[in-house]
Amino acid sequence: GSSRSVEEIFACFGNQIMGIGKMILCLDKLHESEYTGRIWTLCDVYVAVQRDIKITLAIPPHALYIDDICRQVTSLQDIFDFCKVNSAKAISTIPTDAEYIKEKILQQVGTFHHLDETVEQLLVTEILQLLKSHNKASEFAIEIDQEDSRYFGVSLDFVLSEFKCLYRKKAPEAEWRLHDSCEVTEPGFIVKVRDCCDVESGVVAWDDLDVCSPPENPNFYQLAGLLAYGPHALGKGQICPRDGREDCSVVDALLKQDESARANWFFSWVWGYRLHTVVRALDLWLRRFGAKTWCNDRHAYLWWCVFVNNQFRMLQDGEIEEPGRDFGRLLEGIGRMIMCLDTIHESNYTCCIWTL
Repeated sequence: GSSRSVEEIFACFGNQIMGIGKMILCLDKLHESEYTGRIWTLCDVYVAVQRDIKITLAIPPHALYIDDICRQVTSLQDIFDFCKVNSAKAISTIPTDAEYIKEKILQQVGTFHHLDETVEQLLVTEILQLLKSHNKASEFAIEIDQEDSRYFGVSLDFVLSEFKCLYRKKAPEAEWRLHDSCEVTEPGFIVKVRDCCDVESGVVAWDDLDVCSPPENPNFYQLAGLLAYGPHALGKGQICPRDGREDCSVVDALLKQDESARANWFFSWVWGYRLHTVVRALDLWLRRFGAKTWCNDRHAYLWWCVFVNNQFRMLQDGEIEEPGRDFGRLLEGIGRMIMCLDTIHESNYTCCIWTL
């Protein structure tokens, strides 16, 4: 139970799990499991997550009775509450071990938040999959799909490693024209002029614009008109889980590639920012603060409105989505925010009332 022996076990387990590369987390039950109340088992998760180890769950059948679960949860918020973990209160047979492990975690990452969140997300995913696999829970499962999708975030790994390449691949597929010295796609142009003319007039006006090449460094208005709505968008033709209609959000489209999941960061930004500005800012943020916030690109999922909202409905059709859009509740549920500035002095961010 000495600090030295615990330190040695930390190092030894880290080396062992790196050599194996995968971990099975065995629970006795989903709600208030003995596993989630013990600091040594949560320490296993902590070490595994630090080393980016794949974790899966093993749960006995009696803990997965659908009727029992449905009696205890009736909404998505119920599921989140049902799966809550509080590692700060976890115990050990030897109290000094618990004190030392908690102290070590706080010294390294400053919070228990991500450790709790990692286990909670595994539990939530298990329940969602269970509900969706039972026909008698299908209505509830659909409700969860609708709600859960609005709480998704886009993978930071996707933004940093694939987004620019995807734009370069997709941009030549669309026709671009100049309007007010700015390159636009036809869907982007229709949205841009919708407040001053009807769609039919906008289509006619589009034909009078000069054809041009795609922008090298687009802003997010331009990106949305290519990738978030319109014929070349990532969600084009895919069923939206929120309303059952064709054409979905970017995060829904990315789900099958594991490039979206429940958001754990809220991203605050300005639509007029250029792509390279945002990607470089996020890359620098990750390198400077990622370790301090216990985050790497594989674990960070950003609630970022251009990706999360269904822009086919909101921008293209001018509808207002109904995401239970209480931003206070959304931010409280995520618990962390990245504020993205383009410049320190006279930033566009500080001039925008929505970001403030």
